[in-house]
Amino acid sequence: LTHALREALYSYGLLHFPQQLTAGMSPADEVSFARLFSHDPDEDLTTSYTGGAAHQGKLSLHPEISLVGRYKLADYYGYTGISPGVYNGWGPGQRAWHNDGFADTLPPPDLTTMRAIKLPSSGGDTLFACSVKAAELLPEDLT
Repeated sequence: LTHALREALYSYGLLHFPQQLTAGMSPADEVSFARLFSHDPDEDLTTSYTGGAAHQGKLSLHPEISLVGRYKLADYYGYTGISPGVYNGWGPGQRAWHNDGFADTLPPPDLTTMRAIKLPSSGGDTLFACSVKAAELLPEDLT
């Protein structure tokens, strides 16, 4: 199964599992899933980099998981906190282009995982783009 998931990820660039919450995927499950793709099983996954993002909450039992976005949580897997949003001073309905999982480390991470705790009744769309494909399409004089 791990081989098939890796093949699918590197072939399509994205794996989408729409029923994570209703299927009972816990933070521990998410960390275990992400480790399937790690080159180093002992890698320290407790840090993350999100550029200009606001302070991120972390789950005490799973510091690999950062909580981003606008939320007010009470005992979400041991975490209680409030965040006004990912980018300081940005209100609802405002958008920012960003790259999840980007890091200023060498080598950079191969992937990031993301899941929604609560979805809005409308809007909240997430678009995905492949930076590898974008780089491949650059004119030769820009590479």
